[in-house]
Amino acid sequence: MTLKNLLITRPSEVLSEQRYVKYLEILSKVFYLWNRSSQPIHIRRHSISEASLGAVAIWKISNPTFNIITPSGFRSSRFLKGFTHAANRQWERYGIKVLLEGGKPEAIFDIGANVGEFTFAGQQRGLKNIYSFEPDPVAFKCLSYNIHGGSAKLFNFALGEKTGEGTFFSASEGADSSLIKPDVESREIKMSVYRLEDFAETHGVRGKILVKMDAEGAEPEVLRGFGKYAGAISWIAIDVGPERHGQSTKVEVEALLHEYGFVTSSYSEWILHGRR
Repeated sequence: MTLKNLLITRPSEVLSEQRYVKYLEILSKVFYLWNRSSQPIHIRRHSISEASLGAVAIWKISNPTFNIITPSGFRSSRFLKGFTHAANRQWERYGIKVLLEGGKPEAIFDIGANVGEFTFAGQQRGLKNIYSFEPDPVAFKCLSYNIHGGSAKLFNFALGEKTGEGTFFSASEGADSSLIKPDVESREIKMSVYRLEDFAETHGVRGKILVKMDAEGAEPEVLRGFGKYAGAISWIAIDVGPERHGQSTKVEVEALLHEYGFVTSSYSEWILHGRR
């Protein structure tokens, strides 16, 4: 068992959410006393009202250097070393430095922005014109709180194959929300869905574009909505993990990227790169 599994994963499997966040607070104090690399965190539960879901719980994580909110106490461990550290981990997880090969995007589409780590990583690197899409209403409230000002524009609707109204399945506690009904408990929400092609034409997004996508199993549907606009995209990094009823979307996603003219490569087991 790795140290991470021993200290982080295993306790989340045996403790209640409230006990787990208390454990994380203690762990953060131990880390601070051990190497002084980051300030201890404080985690507090709050209740918010969301029109489509009613009263829901969110968790505020703070220390002297940052103050963010997240839908799940169990996912608070991502921020033990701060929001900047979590953002850099997301940038590295998607292999963006390798993908760009020294290039610099003029615009970013963060599809499946969740609470904003990847968007924040782009801001920290001085990148402009960041378009962040998060359809889950609870995650979007967190995103809006965590990312304010600067170059990011935030959108609370889904991207998909067709523009219109669609059914979205909210499972924000485990970041499993998707246009594809997840295997975990979820709540159905009617919401607007846009093809990326239609959105980009309306907003006039041009230049060298980087796309990061985490659609929780709906990657093929989102990609089909790129249409002719796919030709304007220079780089794309997609999470193709086994999130569509336990199956990966890698084969279908890679075939679609080839149809669009991308050269593909696997950065890791579940991260697929495409570039021109």
